[in-house]
Amino acid sequence: MNRLSSHWRWPLAALVVVLLATIMTVWRYRLPPVMDENAEGFSAARAMVTLQRLLPDGRPHPRGSPELEAVQQRLVEILEEIGVRPEVRRAEACSPFGPCGVVQNIQVHFPGETDEVVLFSAHTDSVATGPGAGDDGHGVAILVELARHLQKLDHRNGVTLLFTDGEEQGLMGAVAFVEGNPLAARVGAAVNIEARGQSGLSTLFRTAGEDAWLIDAYAEHAPRPFTSSVHQVVFETMPHYTDLSVWESFGMAGVDFAFIDRPEAYHTELDRVDLLEPRSVQSQGENALAMLEGLMDADLAHPPRGHAGWFDVMGLFVVRWPRPWTLWFCLGWTGVVVGRCWTQRKAGAVRLRGLGAGLLVVLVALLTSALVAWGLSQAPFTLHRWPAAGLVLVVSLMAMMSIGGLFAQVSVSGLHLATCLFAALTGLGVSLLWPGVAHLLVVPSLFAGMGWLAERRCRLRAATWEIGRAHV
Repeated sequence: MNRLSSHWRWPLAALVVVLLATIMTVWRYRLPPVMDENAEGFSAARAMVTLQRLLPDGRPHPRGSPELEAVQQRLVEILEEIGVRPEVRRAEACSPFGPCGVVQNIQVHFPGETDEVVLFSAHTDSVATGPGAGDDGHGVAILVELARHLQKLDHRNGVTLLFTDGEEQGLMGAVAFVEGNPLAARVGAAVNIEARGQSGLSTLFRTAGEDAWLIDAYAEHAPRPFTSSVHQVVFETMPHYTDLSVWESFGMAGVDFAFIDRPEAYHTELDRVDLLEPRSVQSQGENALAMLEGLMDADLAHPPRGHAGWFDVMGLFVVRWPRPWTLWFCLGWTGVVVGRCWTQRKAGAVRLRGLGAGLLVVLVALLTSALVAWGLSQAPFTLHRWPAAGLVLVVSLMAMMSIGGLFAQVSVSGLHLATCLFAALTGLGVSLLWPGVAHLLVVPSLFAGMGWLAERRCRLRAATWEIGRAHV
C-alpha cells in the first residue's frame, strides 16, 4: 500500500495542479457584467443602443457606398445630440497596399492645456461581405461613449476621437489623417479599437513604438487587465494590419485592443448587432476608458523610453519589466541549472544517463501535446477550448508517466532537473529571438528556483533536528 501511494503521489499531485489551473483559468476568463444606461462608468448598454442606431438594417457599408454615407450621417447626428461638434474631413488617400480613392473621416477634438494629443480611433466602414457590427461598429459606439465622458472630464492633454474611413480597403482613412491633418503631428499616444470576432475578453494585443510606459498606464487603470507580450509577437508573424500600423509608421506610440472569440463571424454576414456579445463590448469599453484615464494627464512631450515584456495574472494585475532584463535572467538561470546538475551529479543524486532519459521524457511529452493539439484542430467537430486544453494537459501527463516508466533510471529529481534544463536552454534561445515570449519559460523557472530553496531549507532543518536529537 505504501509503495502504491508513493508511486502515485507525484502523478496525483500533477493532476490536482492541472485541475486547479483549469478552474482558475475558467474563472479568469469571465466576461464583466453589462453596466446599465445610468452607470457613471462605461456602459455597454448605452453603446449597444448607439450601435443599433448606427446599423439599423444590418447592411454592409464598405468605403464609397451609399450605406456607409448613411452610417456616417447617423454618427454625426448622434454626436451632435450628445453635445459635441464633429468635423467631417474628405480627402484623397492611397493605401500602402495599392488602392487609392476618396475617404471621409469624422473627428471630434477636445482641447487640453498642452499641445499634445491622445488619439482614439475606430473605423466606420465594413467589408462588402458583412454588416461589421463587431468589426468595427462596436468600436465606433465606444468612441461615442468616450465623447460623453470627455464632456465631464478635466484633462491636461488634448483628446481626439477619430472615426476613420477605408480601413478595410487598405487603411486609407488612417493614411489621410497622417498626411493631411495638422493634429497628426501633435499625437503623443494612440489607442485603436478593433475586433476579430463577436465575443471574448478585450485584450491589449499589440503596441507600437516604445511601449513600457503605455503598459504601465494600462496596468494602473484597467479594472480587468488581459494582455501579454506573446500576443504582440504572434501578431507580428501574421499578415494582418490595423490603423495602428499607420500610426506606427508615422512614429506614434500606441496600443491596439480587440476581442477575438467567435471568429467565424469575422468579415461575414454573421457579424450582426443581434449576435454581438454586449459583455465583450463592456470589456472593450472599460479598457478604452482605462487608457483615457491613464493618458489624458500623462507627460506626452517627454514619455519614458524603453520596451517591456509583460503579462497579466488572472486578470488581477500586470507583471512587466524592461525587455533587456529577459536575456540576463535567462543567462543567469541557465547558469544556476547547469550548476545544480553538476552538484547533483557529484553528490550521486543523478547520473548523466538519467538526465538524458529525463530530457527524452520531456521531449516526448511535448511532442504528444503538439500532436493532440493538431489532431483537435483537424477534428470535424468543435471542442470548447477548456476541455481541449485539459485534454492536451492530461494526455501529456500520461505520456510523461508512461515513457518515464520505461526508464528505471528516471527518478523524480532527474526528471525535475531535465525539465529545468530544457526550459532554461529553450528560454535562452527564445529570449534572443522573441523576448516577448520568454516569460512563458521564465516564470516557471522562478517557481523551480523557489522549490529548490524550500528543499534546501527543509534539509537544513532536518539535519539540525537530527543533530539536536543526537545530543539529547
